[in-house]
Amino acid sequence: NHAEAKVLKRQLIREALTLVRNTDQLVPFQEITDLSIASVSLGTKSTTVFQERLDSYKKMPAYQLPADAEAADYKQLLSQLSSREVVLVGLHGMSQYASRNFGLDQAQLDFLYALNQQTRVVLTVFGNPYSLKYFDRFEHVLCAYNEDEDTQDLAAQALFGVFSIRGRLPVTASRRSTFNAGHITPRIL
Repeated sequence: NHAEAKVLKRQLIREALTLVRNTDQLVPFQEITDLSIASVSLGTKSTTVFQERLDSYKKMPAYQLPADAEAADYKQLLSQLSSREVVLVGLHGMSQYASRNFGLDQAQLDFLYALNQQTRVVLTVFGNPYSLKYFDRFEHVLCAYNEDEDTQDLAAQALFGVFSIRGRLPVTASRRSTFNAGHITPRIL
């Protein structure tokens, strides 16, 4: 691809990013100096582009759990995250198919629900927007639609206010994730 095509692709990704919920206007992060934050990438074994970009704005511990993680791994990570005020979670390795639960298993969902009970979670879904039906309990949800490197990079930038999030949800996935939902955020950096 030539340079113009790459620029256009990044612009399209920026415009598509959709902040489905932002209950207390936590996103974009503004006062982060004293905020205790960590990042978690579910569905991968190694540090993601998303986590690398997040860390460029604020140094934070980064954790990863592969899709085949054991119950003990989830329990240990919950304990490690218990003191964090905010946890930024990226969902990776998702499937496009509802018949495969969009690549999510019950262990991952149980971990996310438990984490959401103990701290504020900002969930970024790098996959099918219909998977949002599993996340009505979450108050901060960014839908990024796919997980290529550009999308991961731009999603992290959006959370820190490098540009305004303006996308609208193109589908109705659940009662709290409805067609045309989307919060517009200010640019702060």
